[in-house]
Amino acid sequence: MTVVVAFHCTDGVVVASDSMISQDYGDSPLAQHLGRKLFVIEDRQIYAYAGDQGLGERFRNVAGGPF
Repeated sequence: MTVVVAFHCTDGVVVASDSMISQDYGDSPLAQHLGRKLFVIEDRQIYAYAGDQGLGERFRNVAGGPF
């Protein structure tokens, strides 16, 4: 489960995410490790993903974010 929280404050925003990435095959978990799920794209967008890591990275690539 991914948790992302965001707060819009009077002087900016606060965005946070957990860092646990799980890889599985169907109902059987294969591995868990720490990773990054929160990114800034082109200094103007904040992007966080949940679910498949490969699809999240693909979206970030299409949106123009750095690797």
